[in-house]
Amino acid sequence: MTLEDLISNTTLQGDIRISTFVSVHCQDIENVLKVIHGTEQLRLCDIEESWYNCEVYYMFCGNDGYLHIEIETPEVE
Repeated sequence: MTLEDLISNTTLQGDIRISTFVSVHCQDIENVLKVIHGTEQLRLCDIEESWYNCEVYYMFCGNDGYLHIEIETPEVE
């Protein structure tokens, strides 16, 4: 599922963190792309257009209270 599909078809509320993970020297390092606090509904206009077609790899609610959405690394234009 792409990030666009997720946002268009699901109401996502609250604190949301969108990130990717990159491998550096055999360690996965989180690259936080966007942190959204207290949203009533996440909308496509809240994110970069280049992220629309990125595949969603994982979604989970962390101990920090954020809905974590991990996506594939967006292509740099």
